[in-house]
Amino acid sequence: MMKRSFLSAMVVLGMAGSAHAQNSSDTLQAAFLNADSLYAVRDQGDDKGLAKTLEARAAYQGIIASGVKDADLVRAVEGLARTFYYQGEVILGKSTDAEKKARKAVFNECWKSAIEPISPAKIGVKSPVYYYFRATCLAHEAEVSSPLERLLALPTLLATFSDGFQAPGVDTFEGGGLSRVKAAVKGNAEAKGLPGGLFNPAEALTLIDTSIASQGEPLGELFCENFYRKAMTLVLLPGRTPEAKALATKTASDFTDYLAAGDLIPESIRAETQHCVEEVTKFGATL
Repeated sequence: MMKRSFLSAMVVLGMAGSAHAQNSSDTLQAAFLNADSLYAVRDQGDDKGLAKTLEARAAYQGIIASGVKDADLVRAVEGLARTFYYQGEVILGKSTDAEKKARKAVFNECWKSAIEPISPAKIGVKSPVYYYFRATCLAHEAEVSSPLERLLALPTLLATFSDGFQAPGVDTFEGGGLSRVKAAVKGNAEAKGLPGGLFNPAEALTLIDTSIASQGEPLGELFCENFYRKAMTLVLLPGRTPEAKALATKTASDFTDYLAAGDLIPESIRAETQHCVEEVTKFGATL
C-alpha cells in the first residue's frame, strides 16, 4: 500500500513538473510574441518609431534578464541588437554634431553591451548573430567617430572579421551580412590613409557579390542593402559609374515592388528595406 502511494505521489509530482515546464514555455513564447509585436511597429509614430523601438528593446531585455539560455538567448539578443541598429541607422540622422554624438552612443552600446550575453566567452560557441552585429555596430560607430578613434577601433573591427568568418553559418546569416559590412569598410574612401591597405574597392566588390549570392533565409538577393552597397562600390572603380547609376535605379524599383508584394521581405528587415530604398534612390540621383 505504501509502495502504491509512493508511486502515485511520484506520478503527481511528475505531472506537476511537466505542467510547470509547459507554463514556463508558454510564458516565454508569450514574452517573445510581445517583443516581436512591438518590433514589428518600430516605424510607427510621430517620433519616427522611437517609442515603439525602445519598448521592443525593453521587452527583449526582459527576456534576457529572465535567464533564458541557448537558442532562446540568441534569439532575444538578436531582437535586442536589431532595435539598436534600427534606432541608429534609421531614426537618428548624422548631419549635425548632436546627431552624430547620439548615433555614436547607440552603436557603441550595441557592440559593447547589448550583444555581449552571446559572446563566445559567455556561451562557448561562435554565433553568426554575435559577429554580424558586433561588426555592424562597430563600423557604424566608426562612421561618426574621429580619425583617431577609427584608428584605435580598427584592430577590434579586423579581429571581429577574422573570428567572425570562422563562425558556422555566418556566410548565410542576414544575406551574407558580415561580407557586406567588410565590403563597406573596404570600400570606404576615408580608409585610404589607414594602414594595411584597408581601402580596396575591387575586394569590396568581390565581397558584396558574395553577399548577393548568399543562399540563407532570406536570400542575399532580398537584401536591398547588398545592392545599394554594390552601387556605392562600383562608383569607386574606373568607368563604372553608369553601371552604378543603373543598379541604383533598378534596386529602388525592384525593392519597392518587393515591399508592395507584402510577403517577400521578412519583418526583421522590412522597415530597414524601406529606408534602404529611400537612400539608394537619393544616391542614384547624385550620379
